Amino acid sequence: MFRRVTPEEWIHLTSILGFLLTFLVFIGAVIRAWRLRRDKADHLSRLPLESDQPAPDTPRHE
Repeated sequence: MFRRVTPEEWIHLTSILGFLLTFLVFIGAVIRAWRLRRDKADHLSRLPLESDQPAPDTPRHE
């Protein structure tokens, strides 16, 4: 059975599967963003990206 399968067919299959996986992840992120409640989105938008104090384990860069 595998003698009839040429390597070129596998190349097309992997590219299609890669595209579908990326597309499904993107669609999942969009659906999750649409379903996010307004108050939760406002809370997440106000989270700080950097803290004022460095983490205890990391050296301080001055």
